[in-house]
Amino acid sequence: MPAPKLAEVAFEEFLKELPADYAEQAREFKAFTRSRKVRTPADLLQLLYCGLDQALRTTAGTFTLWQERLTDTAIHQRLIACAPWLKALLHSMLPAAVTALTSFRLLVVDGSSLQGPGAKGTDYRVHLVLDLTNLTLHVVQVTGVEGAESLARYPWQAGDIVLADRGDNQPQVILELSARQVWVVVRLMPTAMPLYRREMGEEQRDPAAARLDLAAHLRAATGDTVTVPVWLRGQQTSGPGWLHAVRLPPRRVSAAGRSPSAAALFLTGWICLEMMTERPRRRRLQTLTATVIALLSTPGNQLVT
Repeated sequence: MPAPKLAEVAFEEFLKELPADYAEQAREFKAFTRSRKVRTPADLLQLLYCGLDQALRTTAGTFTLWQERLTDTAIHQRLIACAPWLKALLHSMLPAAVTALTSFRLLVVDGSSLQGPGAKGTDYRVHLVLDLTNLTLHVVQVTGVEGAESLARYPWQAGDIVLADRGDNQPQVILELSARQVWVVVRLMPTAMPLYRREMGEEQRDPAAARLDLAAHLRAATGDTVTVPVWLRGQQTSGPGWLHAVRLPPRRVSAAGRSPSAAALFLTGWICLEMMTERPRRRRLQTLTATVIALLSTPGNQLVT
């Protein structure tokens, strides 16, 4: 007998990792409704497995060699019908998708764009929230290209501390979360989220408050760490926050894109984090800030990018 092909062996191993009721789930979610050219849920999975790395027309040709003639349009329709089934399989195979409610959760948010072979743009977006306290996935979402990154899409609870990247410099959303006692630590992008000067202990933002010139303020700093009370302004409201900055060692400094301004080039020498909190004296939040800055300052670590 001829030796099995590597692809066939890999697919058999793939099937062993699936839940025992994957075929029943295929029928439950109407991914597999009747046995015709695609005879079993396993055949349907093999069609999907092949389609991950091949164009639809190539997949159709491969399936024709396996079973019967099937057009690329028919394959496309079957792939679309499989989405709810695959999401259910994913949630049953991953670690706890929703962590237990506690008084303290440290959550990291990230998103990725996926492109299939031959794609001219983004096909899917994957939105993840990792619970660092329990080392589990708190949220997994897969959307189309219309699913933009936003902290508003996730389920938070009072007391959560959220670490977000520069794509989440969204003042109004951060202020709304702060009102719900969800604290946000975000890698600052000054052009996307301008900050305004705040006096220590000031409880209400002065409409005449001057915008913080971050580069100028850091140039005047004599130490390697800086903490500045600031106002964050959204479309409908404003709120207090804290800017934390740490000077990077020379080996970590990189150029800031093409033809950067002097200010942008200067800022590449600093890590700047903006933290929303009503009570900056809370030891837990200040300790967290110091920990995040230390992680980001260590070569090779990109906890928040």
